[in-house]
Amino acid sequence: RPAALAGRLAALARTAGATPVVLRSPPLTEAMAASVLLLALVREVVPVVADEGGKGPADLLVPVLPVPLLLAARSPLTTWPRPVVAVPAGSLERDDRLAAVRAAVPELPPDDAPLGPASIEPGDLAMAVEDVRAQVALTGPVRPHELHRRLTATVDLRTAGSVPAGAVLVHPRARWADLVLPADPAAQLREAVDRMRARDVVLGPWGFRAGTGGLRLLFAGPPGTGKTLAAEVVAAELGRDLLVVDISRLVSKWIGETEKNLAAVFDAAERGDAALFFDEADALFGRRTEVGDARDRYANLETAYLLSRLERFDGIAVLASNLRQNMDPAFGRRIEFVVPFDPPDEDDRLRMWRLHLPRAAPVDPDVPLDALAALYEIPGALIRNAALAAGFLAAAGGPGPISTEHLVHALRREYAKAGQAFPGPPPCRPADPPMGKGAPR
Repeated sequence: RPAALAGRLAALARTAGATPVVLRSPPLTEAMAASVLLLALVREVVPVVADEGGKGPADLLVPVLPVPLLLAARSPLTTWPRPVVAVPAGSLERDDRLAAVRAAVPELPPDDAPLGPASIEPGDLAMAVEDVRAQVALTGPVRPHELHRRLTATVDLRTAGSVPAGAVLVHPRARWADLVLPADPAAQLREAVDRMRARDVVLGPWGFRAGTGGLRLLFAGPPGTGKTLAAEVVAAELGRDLLVVDISRLVSKWIGETEKNLAAVFDAAERGDAALFFDEADALFGRRTEVGDARDRYANLETAYLLSRLERFDGIAVLASNLRQNMDPAFGRRIEFVVPFDPPDEDDRLRMWRLHLPRAAPVDPDVPLDALAALYEIPGALIRNAALAAGFLAAAGGPGPISTEHLVHALRREYAKAGQAFPGPPPCRPADPPMGKGAPR
């Protein structure tokens, strides 16, 4: 975003002891550049131009005057006879974003998740903080949790233009402790995170060659087994936002529109340093078929475009599919990690029950979680839904504890929604023997 990057150039000029003036312009022309430089020379300021007009001329004739010209543009250009110092500007690193939050909002408690998308600039954050401070001055003090929520909403509103149509920006907060997986899939995810952290060393000083420094993962498994949650964990561990692709809004009946929409999503992810998540990816990345009519031909063209764009993508792309066999085999070579998501076993289901029933929730100590895990062979998403529904049932009937009856009722509803036969309630535990005089020990 040129307007946002102009703030960095202005800060650079102030650090050098100069007075910057930020200008927004359509595509910069030679006449405009000469006028800006002459006016800046007269007023003894440094012009910072945000070229927001898209793709302008690649070569400019810029007069030699004793004043610099700082330009924030989407693409590089050359000038004559003046030299050009090109400074590539990517998204700020996670630690820098956290430092910007601490500087702008010192009253917020320490958090390991930055505010807003990765493409946010400190200037955007500072303006959002001023907006929220004005609201608080009118409505009265708020708790830190509410302050964080308002700041997130305000930042998202200011940076909404960076999210293309057909995608939703998610700020992931899930961590490894929230994910229950067998040893091998969990190890693959950690290896993928470590790979991204080490890519600058491997592809830089070590001299390894690769098409891009990107990371592509395929999550394959039945619904509800944690594929979306795993994508959030990977993005959160790398300090990135998650750009969730809505395939229904990307695919168009008009020839070429689908590729155009996909290009916008890939470009936005690269600009904002966000991770891409394609759910139900087999709908987009399907097998190419024999050409029988025009529809087959254009469907194959879409798949070929995706293959090429995915290979050139320099960020993180996660593809989730319930039907891996329906995906084109050519994607296998372009994917670094294929992570299986199988239905959880009894031990994992027990861990999920304990995870989704919070410690602060009043759970009846007689609830047989081990029996629930053994009897109900359901994935983690249904366990989460049942635990939440049981909590609402208990709260609606009075602030009493969450009982086995609440959980069984919620599970019966989940089985009905899934179209499966309900196994019935768990077996009752035998009553404890009396502990009086003469009772068996």
